[in-house]
Amino acid sequence: MPKEIIREMVYRAYEAYRLGHREFVVDMLDDEIDWTFHGPAELLPTPHHVHGKAAVLAAYKMFDDTTETIEQKLNLVLVDGEHAAALGERKFRHRSSGRIVHYKFAAFQLYRNGRLIEYQMFLDTFSMAQQLMGRAIDVPALYP
Repeated sequence: MPKEIIREMVYRAYEAYRLGHREFVVDMLDDEIDWTFHGPAELLPTPHHVHGKAAVLAAYKMFDDTTETIEQKLNLVLVDGEHAAALGERKFRHRSSGRIVHYKFAAFQLYRNGRLIEYQMFLDTFSMAQQLMGRAIDVPALYP
């Protein structure tokens, strides 16, 4: 698949997600997608590793039930062969507390035959935890 098409798919998927158009995102997933969200389970009520389109859709629903996406932007998308890397920022409202949370993320994707077959997301969970708790977390200096 040409890298220009993969780059366009990445941008369209993130825009569709921001707008709440989950059906577009789900349509581009392979039936056997491997989806991993790296971060503490205590921060977000979604499974952190799921396999298959139905499981990803269920994870999206869990996230949507507890958060409302306010803003999302991609700062950089790199494509190499069938691999894509995206750096971006997202802002959401935590439904139960009303707190607004802003975080940066890096996502790594693998496409095959026009479908997303692997997705891994890493995010700034320390900052997210402080925002969700509404206070700074005191961490002692570990290095002189």
